[in-house]
Amino acid sequence: MRRKAVTPKKLIKDLRSRLGTAAVLAGIEDRYVHSFDATANPILPDVVVIPSTVDELAWACETLWAAGVAITPRGAGTGYAGGAVPARAGAVVVCDRLEGIGEPRDGVVQVEPGVVGDDLDRFLRPFGMFYPVDPASAEASTLGGHVAANAGGPRALKYGVTRDYVQAVEAISPARGREVYRDEPGKADLLSVLVGSEGTLAVFLRIRLRVLPAPEASAAAVASFDDVEAAAKVADEVLRAGVLPAKLEFLDRRCIACINAKEAGTFDDDAAAVLMFEFDGSREAVAAELEAAAEMARKGGARTLATAPDGAAAERLWLARRGVSPALGMLAPHKTNEDVCVPRSQIPALLGFIAELEETYGVPVPTFGHVGDGNLHVNFMYDRRVTDQRERVGEAVARLMARVVELGGTITGEHGVGLAKAAFLPLEQGAAEFAYARRVKSFFDPSGLLNPGKIFAR
Repeated sequence: MRRKAVTPKKLIKDLRSRLGTAAVLAGIEDRYVHSFDATANPILPDVVVIPSTVDELAWACETLWAAGVAITPRGAGTGYAGGAVPARAGAVVVCDRLEGIGEPRDGVVQVEPGVVGDDLDRFLRPFGMFYPVDPASAEASTLGGHVAANAGGPRALKYGVTRDYVQAVEAISPARGREVYRDEPGKADLLSVLVGSEGTLAVFLRIRLRVLPAPEASAAAVASFDDVEAAAKVADEVLRAGVLPAKLEFLDRRCIACINAKEAGTFDDDAAAVLMFEFDGSREAVAAELEAAAEMARKGGARTLATAPDGAAAERLWLARRGVSPALGMLAPHKTNEDVCVPRSQIPALLGFIAELEETYGVPVPTFGHVGDGNLHVNFMYDRRVTDQRERVGEAVARLMARVVELGGTITGEHGVGLAKAAFLPLEQGAAEFAYARRVKSFFDPSGLLNPGKIFAR
């Protein structure tokens, strides 16, 4: 953690003269509030800048870069990889006051980066539209952060991830200034390069997103199992049969216990694993898919099966799913949440390895996630104030990352690399990939003034 601000007083004065005193924060309390994300590992910035308009955001970026000050872009600070945490001296530029949403036209809506995910969905409902990308943090996380991390979520199985919906972005970078990037045939696909770049290449000013007609109906089902392998097998069989849920989620026994401790009877107390399905579309298709999945779950050994045959009942069920991550806090005061991803056929092997880690290192490792596309959230629960526990978890995480890559997977499915996973990136990216990444970085940010210390530092 930095102890002393080094941003020149004149620069702070200039920023305040344009943006106002309340938008340029240099006190230690304000800097601390913006020094961490969900990883809870604080690194103090030298100054926090909070623009209120797109033009103010662009001007603040240009002013800071002209003074040689590095920028760490930030939305709501909900990330699990340290992507919005400043790695070295500079400014945190917060985008959460930019909340403009335009009326959807021709299946496209323009938003500013500070719009919260769930707020966009509420805005779209009267138009009969919805935005499919739904990370568990959508009630707080912003769309600028979604684009920066290429966010996914439970509906990624059927609908894809953020990159599939970004039609264009207006962005600003040190080398290219303010520019609009589109998916244009015959031209370099810079738009896809920017989506998922974690604030290392540009700051997003406006975003154009594809949106879809809201489905006519939805329904859900919950199946519990005596062992995790049976649950994983049923999930695979459902997809192999051509039944495509909008969501297909997995919870292990520790996650089940934590949710039931908050609201008794939500899930089967004695189950080793739970599968949660949701289907959407026409009423006829939803009813047929729900029955087909339920029948496969019964034949696959489900010990209990419950259905939520309408959208309201399904929504209550998914509120419980969204509450899994915070509920794990009852197991230990601190958490390292890893979002690894493996081929679906390797999920039983991964779950077996996680059980070995839990036994070897003596800490709870509750696991849940998007089993349909192999993206599981592996949570190491511990007390970081206890040196031995902290060191054991660090070793366990390193072993997990190595095993995931051995299984043909990736170290991050949706959280990004940030600070938390930069050390593990060489496990799956070689010298050629890093050299290409540095060339891309130089194209947008040759002086390293955007989110320094992330990805390209190694």
